Amino acid sequence: FRTGETFIQEANDLGYPVTEFIPGAAYPSFSNSRLREDNPVMPPSTPGVPMGGTGLSGLALAADKDTPFAKGQGEGSVFYLANPITSRIQVVTMTRDADDHPVYKKGADFMTTDDTWFRPIAIRFGPDGCLYVVDWYNKIISHNEIPRNHPDRDKSRGRIWRIRHESQQPAAQVDLAKVPEEKLSTFLNHPSAVVAAQAWQESTARKSATLSDRLSKVVADTTRPASERCSALWAIDGGGKVDPAILATLAEDKSPALRAEAIRIAGERSFPEADFIAISNKLENERHYRVRAAARLLALEPLPGETRAGYDRNFERYLVRWAMSAHPEATRNMLQSGGLPVEARLLAARSFDAPEAAAEMVKLLPDLERPLVADELSLLGSQLKQGEVAKSLPALMEIPGRREPMLRSLLQVDSSVASNPDLSKIIETSTTALLTEGRTPEREQLAVRLARKFTLTALAPEVAKWMTAPGATPAMLAEGLATLTRIGTTGVPPHKSYEPYQSYLDHADEAVKREALIGFAGSGDPAIVIPEMEKRWDSLPGASRSLAITAMATKPAVAEALAKSMAAGRFAGFDGAAVEKVISSLGTGHPAVKELLEKQEGLLKPVLRLGDNGPGRLVSNISLKGAFTIETWIRLDKGVDNRDALLGKQSGPDFNFAGERLRVWAPADGGDILIANRPIEAEVWTHCAITRDAEGHFTIYLDGEADPAKSATFTGDYTGLNIGEGFRGGDSAAFYDEYRIWNTARTADQIRQSFRTTFAGGDLPAGLVYLSNGRTPGGTLEGGARVSLTRDFPALST
Repeated sequence: FRTGETFIQEANDLGYPVTEFIPGAAYPSFSNSRLREDNPVMPPSTPGVPMGGTGLSGLALAADKDTPFAKGQGEGSVFYLANPITSRIQVVTMTRDADDHPVYKKGADFMTTDDTWFRPIAIRFGPDGCLYVVDWYNKIISHNEIPRNHPDRDKSRGRIWRIRHESQQPAAQVDLAKVPEEKLSTFLNHPSAVVAAQAWQESTARKSATLSDRLSKVVADTTRPASERCSALWAIDGGGKVDPAILATLAEDKSPALRAEAIRIAGERSFPEADFIAISNKLENERHYRVRAAARLLALEPLPGETRAGYDRNFERYLVRWAMSAHPEATRNMLQSGGLPVEARLLAARSFDAPEAAAEMVKLLPDLERPLVADELSLLGSQLKQGEVAKSLPALMEIPGRREPMLRSLLQVDSSVASNPDLSKIIETSTTALLTEGRTPEREQLAVRLARKFTLTALAPEVAKWMTAPGATPAMLAEGLATLTRIGTTGVPPHKSYEPYQSYLDHADEAVKREALIGFAGSGDPAIVIPEMEKRWDSLPGASRSLAITAMATKPAVAEALAKSMAAGRFAGFDGAAVEKVISSLGTGHPAVKELLEKQEGLLKPVLRLGDNGPGRLVSNISLKGAFTIETWIRLDKGVDNRDALLGKQSGPDFNFAGERLRVWAPADGGDILIANRPIEAEVWTHCAITRDAEGHFTIYLDGEADPAKSATFTGDYTGLNIGEGFRGGDSAAFYDEYRIWNTARTADQIRQSFRTTFAGGDLPAGLVYLSNGRTPGGTLEGGARVSLTRDFPALST
């Protein structure tokens, strides 16, 4: 944005197709990892409004002045989004609420097509005001499900689209490097946002004192647009010569953008402490969220996090804690000095590591006159091994006016805290006391949700009573069934644990039916569960089948009966995933599993596995002389490097994957002999082949295609090589299948024709001197090496 705001995009359609970027903020992804555990997550920008694809690939803001791309799309600013999954260019508009927060709205699609090969993967406005779109143009968009060498993958064509409104005239080209110094600052307010940005960057590069004086006048001129003044400020800051007096003046400017930039720059520059305090003191009564975040202003009392105001408050508190955590001694001195309000002391205490923070917090609880919020409860719940914490938290939960809000806050704590049995006991006692104090529909629902989150088994009768009470809705019934599945059916005899679910298996509501199926399948009595599931199997849709198998596999007795039934030909159409779930419950050595695998060959395949159970290798003692070919299918784990090897020996030559590229390496003969140009992708099966001819020239083949890298020559002998071992030892992390060694340098045609063929189980062709696979490893498994059954294996013909 021309005034310094940055906008980002979350690709996976989690509700953030466009959102403002605030340094230090946390945004959702498929991972739960955050910079700090106490960092609140930014609320979604378009909640409940999907864009239609988990692959959003860029956004462009129509920031040029009077651009036609910002007209006709609704009010406010206009973002254009590239969506290669749906083959569309989409629109999101942004207006502001009363507190100047962005408010986003999905608009009508800007560009659609019937050509499903259209794959926009990048989008940008150019200096000419036109919209540029990079089009991958590919039939296949998937990264993982379809082989890399599939013929429908187009690796030669791509397009760049230039989209111009019919009213646009050709823009005059500007070479800013040739613009005289006295005129350069006039380009800071150029109609083109790209040219304006280039102008302040060019101004920085000039490093001119006279230009800096001109820019200072632009910054100080309150009649100019905020965007122009911001550009001038950035140009001065880029030269590293910002006057603190200018920033102190800007800290009182009417524009929140200038105030935010002033305190940001003050924090990044090593000003004397007095100068920084003079600037920050100007913001003591600041209300704008962006400025407050930049200034790390202290907001004392927490607010509910569901609202944007609540998020802003809690994010500000997080930023202050983060800052104090970087200076623990100064924070301890501040606490010991006294005189601070209890909320300030509590916030300071929270900046320490968890054990110290909990101990300090307990000291402050008698002075606190409000219920604790989720992150405070989470901290104490994680430190119940401390005697004072274990004594203080139950007492706090018994205070009638605070009990209910704190129980509601506990629904927000992380699952790792919720799994603490000591905390569950405290919550169970407090929840029971709340219901005894007085029942309301809201409290009863709260009890059900706490029971599910904290596995409060003693509340099972309460759950059953709530979900079957007169007036209970299907949603309540489904929630109750899911809770009973989680916590168990206390009060029901073990041999009748299926009863709470059986009567709902044919319920009209799909959610109820699904939860009943999960609960019944996992109820534990194979004599009841297996016959009923066999009877219903053919009528179950695919998703329900998967849920039923998962539930049945959780109980070993049911998993054993399931394996026997599958081996007998029932549960028709089950897949490798189903077998894997049974194996995870019973193990590969269980008689029922062995029988199942014998009768259902092809669903899972045994392959060599290295690296998931400590260092290991397949001791194969291979020697290579003269011409040879090494080839195998390999699926490398993430983090590919030179520890991953096809073949080699410790402190000796090897064939490894340094820099994610297959490499032929011989330390005593000059090191690198050949390195592939094409990188290898982790977690994808790839066929790798290396040939050496009689003259010592090597060639690498990946998925049957020769890599163009040129080889040095090496004619020396290799001796004592082992699969998965390299110069650095047996640290490979990968799956291997159909490992073959030939005593000839196979031709490109021979490799291409046979790399999808298996020679296992038949006579070996001439020249094939070694063959290893999961059924016949061809050596001794050592260390963490093992044979693993997997449903993800290369499809090979015979």
